[in-house]
Amino acid sequence: MKSETQGVIFNTSDLPSGGYPQGVVLHDIDALMAKSAVEDAHLYLGHEVIIRRRIRPEDGVDRCPICYDPVYDQSNNENCPNCWGTTFDGGFFPPEKSRAIFAELSERIELTKNGLVRVITPRVTMPPTPKVREGDLLVRIGKDGKEKDRFWIKEVESIEIAPSYETVGQRFSVTKIQYGDPGYDIPLE
Repeated sequence: MKSETQGVIFNTSDLPSGGYPQGVVLHDIDALMAKSAVEDAHLYLGHEVIIRRRIRPEDGVDRCPICYDPVYDQSNNENCPNCWGTTFDGGFFPPEKSRAIFAELSERIELTKNGLVRVITPRVTMPPTPKVREGDLLVRIGKDGKEKDRFWIKEVESIEIAPSYETVGQRFSVTKIQYGDPGYDIPLE
């Protein structure tokens, strides 16, 4: 019986009972093609963006020497110029450039103390790298090469393809950071 699995054609009757012959490397051609298509789409249709990935406990970085309070296990200054309220020395990893497509706007009306507010939340797609997580900073760069908008990343989903379930892209919501918010003080260098 002939079978085409993960881009390699083999005859299943030729396989030993233990599985694939030694030295056979399987490649998921569908995943490679999908990843290439996603990267091409973002190259031609996407906006240039800068990602600042937030440092987290699992990253093994020392706590902020300026504001971290070990008794309360939190920052005593959410606007700390060293960690930006993350409690980790430096706060964010160095900036990484990528491309992103801003689409799928969701809109809702919220009742606040100032009255009704229309909240528009864009959905964003990106190639699989750099891998983003909730709380990371995304900065959209304009065609003139200057910073246009800043967003906090939330609700991150990986886009995977069967049969290997390899990540070929990522999709997430963003919340726009208002001017004057401490998020605008985080350097991009």
